Amino acid sequence: MKLRNSFSSSLLVINLLITAFFPGIKHLGSYTSILNPSSVAIYDGLALSATSGGVALFDLYDHTFDTINNDNGLELSNIRALVIDSNNNLIIGGQGPGTVQVYSFSSGLVGYLDDLGSDEFYIINECNGNIFSASYDSERGFLLYEFRYNNDQLYYYDSYDFFDGRIVDIDCIDSDVYVVTEATVYSAKVNDAYLSQSSSWESVYTSDVLGMASGSGTNYIIEKSKVNILDDGLVTSYFDIEIDTLVEAKIYNDTLF
Repeated sequence: MKLRNSFSSSLLVINLLITAFFPGIKHLGSYTSILNPSSVAIYDGLALSATSGGVALFDLYDHTFDTINNDNGLELSNIRALVIDSNNNLIIGGQGPGTVQVYSFSSGLVGYLDDLGSDEFYIINECNGNIFSASYDSERGFLLYEFRYNNDQLYYYDSYDFFDGRIVDIDCIDSDVYVVTEATVYSAKVNDAYLSQSSSWESVYTSDVLGMASGSGTNYIIEKSKVNILDDGLVTSYFDIEIDTLVEAKIYNDTLF
């Protein structure tokens, strides 16, 4: 993993609490934005940000803004989370009510799931072709929803509600899905037929966890005072940091932000 003292002046407009972390670190920094997005993805030279007014797009090369919202076919523009899946679709989680939308950059809105019994979907990630999302419901609390594709159509598959408290991150390493709460990191096989049973989930780490990041063969569990390096499901080493709040952590161009 290579050290970068700054990512790009372009990313000054994106509110990722993104900081390059690894042993021998020489620089700490964060990038803030007037957009205050709750989720960010990088795709094809664009930084896509989930905002309460739709998906904000920032061109990293031309330094121009655009927006995907109701004018572009979205049914709901109050966006809480997004991810680009392996089909190059934009999967969008919304709130008030909780919805999941599927947006194609070439065809517009191609999927819309509502009536899911949730107030919001605030974290979304893809693991082995399946979509996992953290949700909050005022009656049931915090849940993990799973969605799958059938003939290019995304559909609701199942939901799991036995995690301890608020889900703060969802990550994927190989064929495992990791669900991070404020106290515990859980893992399970993505295509385990018994994900709805708590016995299918293993507690791999317990602490005051802020989030995870994975990619390029290096995986991290991030706390307020340290970043743990995860190898084959086990924490093997760590390095110290000081951080109060993590919006999102990403690995981009072999660098952790």
